[in-house]
Amino acid sequence: MSELYTDGTRVVFVDSECRFIYEVMVYLRFKGVTSLSQSRIYSSLVEIPNIIETYSPNKYIDICCYLYAAPLDWLLSNNFVVYVSPKEIKKLNKTKNLKNNE
Repeated sequence: MSELYTDGTRVVFVDSECRFIYEVMVYLRFKGVTSLSQSRIYSSLVEIPNIIETYSPNKYIDICCYLYAAPLDWLLSNNFVVYVSPKEIKKLNKTKNLKNNE
């Protein structure tokens, strides 16, 4: 499994084949129930700038587009850093506290 990177607002995988991979999902809302209607993965060799993450053409449809993976060079040049999960941070802090108490 590849490493995760974050810019503070989103988490993105590294694509080893230097592609940008986007996930597009269509949600339908009706009578207070929201359901996923379609989900597709698209890849591109170039970045698609200014992706609108959520677009609602009417009150029944939401279209969401997210960057799923990107080349490592692009991630680093756009201020992404390696993502560390909250569980891992707790483990690291616990280990650090145990070492300090010895």
